Amino acid sequence: MDREKRRAENRDVVALCPDATGARGSRRLVLPHLHDGELVRALPPNRASRQMQHMAEKVMQKLEPRALALQIEPLVRICARADVAEVRKSVLRLLDKIDAALLLQHMPTLLPLLSDSEHGVQRYALELLARLPPEALAHQSGALLPLLAHPHRDVRRAALGALERLEPRALDDRAAAALLQQVQHPTFEVRRDALRLLGSLDTRRLEVGALLPLLRDENWEARWFALELLSRFGPQALAPHLDAFLLLLADDRLEGEAGFLPHSRAGRGETRKDRERRLVRDAAIRVIESCTATGS
Repeated sequence: MDREKRRAENRDVVALCPDATGARGSRRLVLPHLHDGELVRALPPNRASRQMQHMAEKVMQKLEPRALALQIEPLVRICARADVAEVRKSVLRLLDKIDAALLLQHMPTLLPLLSDSEHGVQRYALELLARLPPEALAHQSGALLPLLAHPHRDVRRAALGALERLEPRALDDRAAAALLQQVQHPTFEVRRDALRLLGSLDTRRLEVGALLPLLRDENWEARWFALELLSRFGPQALAPHLDAFLLLLADDRLEGEAGFLPHSRAGRGETRKDRERRLVRDAAIRVIESCTATGS
């Protein structure tokens, strides 16, 4: 069965590369024909050719990064010119396998894809951009911030992932304000990613009041990230909100045997829920201790 499957795959590879002969060495067969016209024909947009499109992507993804690097210029041209979003996405996935250092000189051609009409293309372009060295990525921070307001959560998360690669000093007050807006996003993953990124910033750029609503977040991890971030503030900023932290400590969601254990006692056999309660409770205690620290 496997042998027949491989033979069928090889026949499909040969069909993609009509100039090639033989049914062996599928990777070698595709590479010499990986130029604009062949690739676009290999990735047709119509539904009737979905099976062939899938096979083309499967074969091309098997190419070694070194082999793909030899074709970087035609691949970049396809991304810039292809009218079909599926082609642009497929080629971006291929480019993602190539050494980021080789992509640097081609980024001016690829950057317009950040404003592509297809959110999937934007996401893959952002993930490609995030692989650049932080010093090169810093020059693109202005293009990343508007994408934090994108209606599709995957694009927002990809933009947050790219921003996370930057040195904290590369994120200015405008970036801090944009990130604070993301902690109110309805999708937990966006809130969490934004909080994690905010944790790298100087607290002087942040506001305690903007983080307080997260103490009532339905997701324990969002509450924990918010508390960890709040614990970095000084007593002067935290003390006016002591009641809110005490209310969190009395929250029913923190009740349970593990929730009342001391910090150092993570009991064996504790359930996942107990662990979540313990982590949030311990983080809340740390914030309360910061509120009442000497000098408050």
